[in-house]
Amino acid sequence: MGNITRYAAINSKVKAMQKKLLTIEQYKKIMQCENYKEALSLISNETYYGEILKKYNLREIHRGQLEYILMKEYILNFEKIICFFYGEYKSFFKAMFMKFQLQDLRLILRDKYTGRQNNYLNLLITYDSSLNDLNFEKIISTNNINEAINALDGSNYYKYLKGISSHIEEETLFRIEVTLDFMYYSYLQKSISKLNKEDKDIMNEIVGIYIDLFNVYFIYRAKKYYDLTSEEMLNYAIPDGFKIKIDKLKKLCYSKDKNEFQEILLTTKYGKFIKYYERDDYLMERDILMYISKIHLKNKKEHENNISTVVAYLELALIEIKNIISLIEIKRYGINNEDLYKYISLTID
Repeated sequence: MGNITRYAAINSKVKAMQKKLLTIEQYKKIMQCENYKEALSLISNETYYGEILKKYNLREIHRGQLEYILMKEYILNFEKIICFFYGEYKSFFKAMFMKFQLQDLRLILRDKYTGRQNNYLNLLITYDSSLNDLNFEKIISTNNINEAINALDGSNYYKYLKGISSHIEEETLFRIEVTLDFMYYSYLQKSISKLNKEDKDIMNEIVGIYIDLFNVYFIYRAKKYYDLTSEEMLNYAIPDGFKIKIDKLKKLCYSKDKNEFQEILLTTKYGKFIKYYERDDYLMERDILMYISKIHLKNKKEHENNISTVVAYLELALIEIKNIISLIEIKRYGINNEDLYKYISLTID
């Protein structure tokens, strides 16, 4: 099937969905709200999200519930989009969906690791999705993280985590989570290899950049917060980035201190992120999301009859939800309006 035929219908649908994304004027109005309740009311009354929120009592919605509600709507839209694809393309979007399944799995594994209990079925965004293939009830019913990992037997996740379950006391949650990230990108890259050449080239570049950014942020945090050896960092880093190849990746992992790490990072296209080394992590996260937004906006404008339009919508809609949740959280704490831009990744088409 040619790309014009493959994308004609779905691109029309996606362009209609894109029109519902927030405008710069709507963002400014949210920023100008005095408090959490006013911001939530504005989102409900003046944005597309009002169609979703009208089912709920706004006075009872807290930050976590709002994120759950918006992400459930996102998953429904993801399911609608994937219905337009078949064969290897459907497999690719299912691999993308794993990111959200991993988000749910992480939530459960964190709690099993710490011994905390939760009402998970009100928190898991993929639990009742038609794309979900995990038995969440079985995982939830376990008593500890070792049992939870064993409950994954038969799934794609188990072969990556089973080695950890044999010596769980020696592992940190950080190691478990980076293992899951490694698995996600491995499956995503494998699914990309089966797309046609044009789409494969586009997605290899996008995912390669994602891997570069993941590795930079991972090594940055590992050196700043965790007692990992250089060998461990390299083992947990993800290979096949777009610009940071294995030699450069090894140099970053084996850098002896923060100054050397910064010097090496400056020789890459991601050198701009070093300014956050001794500051708040959220600033680096914000700029990484802005960088990603610009990539998708550029691809969407430059390409029409390929995978760019669909993937750009999915990623930009996800970043928008993160922005909304950040703004709502900020309004709860009464942060000054002039400081709001520090907390959101605002890049509008």
